[in-house]
This record gives sequence, structure tokens and C-alpha cells, in this order.
Amino acid sequence: MSEEERELTPEEDVIYQRQLEQAYQGVPQYEEKTGVFQFLKKVFEGTDTSKVSCLDIKELASVRIFQDTAQYCELMGMKKVSEYLMGNAEIILSTALSKKPGVLLQAAITQKRELRSGSLTRQKK
Repeated sequence: MSEEERELTPEEDVIYQRQLEQAYQGVPQYEEKTGVFQFLKKVFEGTDTSKVSCLDIKELASVRIFQDTAQYCELMGMKKVSEYLMGNAEIILSTALSKKPGVLLQAAITQKRELRSGSLTRQKK
């Protein structure tokens, strides 16, 4: 077996990984750009609507009560009751975007227009 084909020992593997990390240190890494349309795509494809809902104060209070009670029920071993309460919270969250139809799409279009027109500029310090 040649030198290139032999398996590394665990100690050699650790040394090899450290050398790789040092070699790639400072090398620019590709970062996926996230724009408005990628955000909208993730919102439409996502199942968790808790971060994108437009709730009024009463709805927010209801969702918090449902979620808190669901957590308590899960701790007490009442899994079915917990699932029911989380389902009720999700119903409130998922229907909250329909109060103002197209609010996310309108925000995206408005932001795109402002970027094109140049009205969004950096503030000088």
C-alpha cells in the first residue's frame, strides 16, 4: 500500500483537519444572497407562521395563552391537548396575514421600487 492510500490514524486526522482549517482561514466563503423574493418564497413555503403574522394585541394575547397552556399540558403528559392548543394558536397565526391581503407582497414591491429609484440611501455619520 502506498503512502497516499493508507488510512489516517485518529491523531493524524485531527492534525490534517487543523491544517485544512488554517489553510482556508481568511479565504472568502460564498454566502447565499437573500433578497425580498427569496424571503417571500420562504414565507409561502414555510409551515411556521409565528414570525410573519400581523397580529393585533388581542390575537397576540390569545396565541400566547394557547402556546403557554400547550407547553404546560405537554409537561404534564397531555400530548393530545397540547397538540389541540398549538393547532388553535396556528389557526390564529396563519389567518392573520389575510386581514390585509397582499401586505407582504406590497411591502416587497414598495421596497424594490425604492431601491430602483435610489430613495434608500445610506445615512452619513
